[in-house]
Amino acid sequence: MPEASFNHPLFGKVRFRTSNPSVWIRGDGISFISGFDVDDITTVVIPQLVGIPGSNNGKLQFHKRAHDQLLMAFADVERLGLLKHIKTCAGSLNFRLRKPTSGALSKLPSNHAFGIAIDLNADDGSNGASVAPVAPVFEALGFKWGISFADPMHFEVEEFVNRPDSVSAALSAHMKGDAPHIQLASINANVNAPSSALVASRSSTATAATAAVVHNAYPELPELPFERTSVEMSDVEAYMSGIHVPAVVKRACYVIFRNESARGTKGINNNYIGLQADGGRQSEKWTPFIAGTCVHAENMTGRLRRFVCLRDWRTCIDILAEKVSLRGLYVGGYSHPYANMQVNTEHDWPLAYWREWVKGDSHAQIPQAEMNGLLAQYELAVSKFPDAPA
Repeated sequence: MPEASFNHPLFGKVRFRTSNPSVWIRGDGISFISGFDVDDITTVVIPQLVGIPGSNNGKLQFHKRAHDQLLMAFADVERLGLLKHIKTCAGSLNFRLRKPTSGALSKLPSNHAFGIAIDLNADDGSNGASVAPVAPVFEALGFKWGISFADPMHFEVEEFVNRPDSVSAALSAHMKGDAPHIQLASINANVNAPSSALVASRSSTATAATAAVVHNAYPELPELPFERTSVEMSDVEAYMSGIHVPAVVKRACYVIFRNESARGTKGINNNYIGLQADGGRQSEKWTPFIAGTCVHAENMTGRLRRFVCLRDWRTCIDILAEKVSLRGLYVGGYSHPYANMQVNTEHDWPLAYWREWVKGDSHAQIPQAEMNGLLAQYELAVSKFPDAPA
C-alpha cells in the first residue's frame, strides 16, 4: 500500500496509508499509522442541523477540540437569521485523500479525515456557493472557507478556538438578516478561477461585515482581509542573530516568537506576536512598516480583535525586540508594567512572560506544564544565542 507522511498545521507530523494496495488514486480511502488519534473524533449534535438532509439528524463526527466553535458557529448563524441559507449537509468525517475541484490527484489527506471539515449545500448546482452568507460567521470563529481553493461548500478548522464567544452581535450591524451574498454567476462561469466580483463580494461578507464594528487605531490605513502567513524558524533565528541587542533579549524574543506563532506557522498578515490595533497605536516610527489592519477571532477566547498587518515579518521581530527591552522581559531585567517582578534567572523568565505578555496580571500563576515547556524552549534559545565572548 502507498504510505506517506504529512506535516499537518494543527496536529504535526502524521503517517498514513491508502486503501489501494499499489497505486495512488484520487480521493482514495486512508488510515492513519501514527501521529493522529482517531479516538479524538467524537459525536457532536448540532441542533440547527436536525432535519437538514445529509446531516444524520444533526449528529456529526467532529474533532473534540473543535466542538465548541462548531456549535457556536451554527448558533450564531441561527441568531443572525441565516439558517435558511443552509439547505443540505454533505457530512464531515471521511477518511480519504483530498479531491481538488480541478480534478487533479492529491497525495495529501483531506481535512475531512481529521474530523475538522464540513461541506454545506454541495448539491446546489454551484459547488456550494449558495452558503456564502454564512461564511463570515465561520471565518470569525476559526474556520477557513473553501472559496480560496474554489470549493465554496467547504469549511475547515484553521485554528482551534477555546471557549469561543458569540460573534453575532459584532456581525449583525452589517448582516441584517440577509448578508450580502456572493455572485453565483461568477462561480458558475468558472469555479476554478473566481472573478474579481467574486473576490469583492467575499470581502464584503467576511471583512467589511466585521471590520466596522471593531475599533481601529489606524483608520487612515487600509482594511485588509485576514491572511494566514508562515515563516521558517531557521530564517527567524538567522535574522535575530543579526539584530543589535543583548543575547538575553534575543533569547526572550526567540521564545516569545516561537510560542506566539506556533513555530512560525500562525502569522496574521506577517504579524506573529499578536500586535493589536483595536486599542492604542504602536510607536509612530513603526507606522511606515504597517500595511493596514484586519479583523480576526483571537486565539483562545474567540473574541473578534483588530490586528496590525505588517509589510514584512522582520519588522515583527524588530518591534518585539524593542518591547522586550523596554518592558524588561529578559533575564536580568525588571518586567513591567504588568508582571512587576525581577527576572533574576532563566527559571524566573517563564513566570514573567506569563504575567507580562500572556495574562497581563501580576498575580497570575503559570501552569506547571506551561512552565516546563517554556523552560525547554528557553534552553533551546540559550543554545542558539550564546553569550558573547568576554
